[in-house]
Amino acid sequence: RNRRCLLAYLNKRLETIEELRWEVGLFVPDDKLQRLHDSEKQYLHLYNTTLDKYMKHYVPNCKEPLDLTADAEAPEEMNLQIRAVDEGMGEIMTQDSGTLRLRRGEMICVKRTDIEQLIRAGKVE
Repeated sequence: RNRRCLLAYLNKRLETIEELRWEVGLFVPDDKLQRLHDSEKQYLHLYNTTLDKYMKHYVPNCKEPLDLTADAEAPEEMNLQIRAVDEGMGEIMTQDSGTLRLRRGEMICVKRTDIEQLIRAGKVE
């Protein structure tokens, strides 16, 4: 009985780590990473590697890999106004919007696809 309970707990933890990857994307916030054990961090890294490898090889002759973690529903607006939350964001290269200089508290209008990963990570709002 104890073994079954332990295995159920470990399985739930691994499912939670996988859900975390699908919710926030590749950039997991530091506060959530600190809550993970070293072996769980290793599992997250291996899961990220496997998922990225699958997305890159799903459509072989495509310029960009298929992003399975993107929203399943169509967005209401293609452009968003964002504000940087973190102080040390610096410059970010994007595909459609060019180079973005993000400073804390500054509002910028950008394409949703360029900044979606940072929104999920909580670095911009």
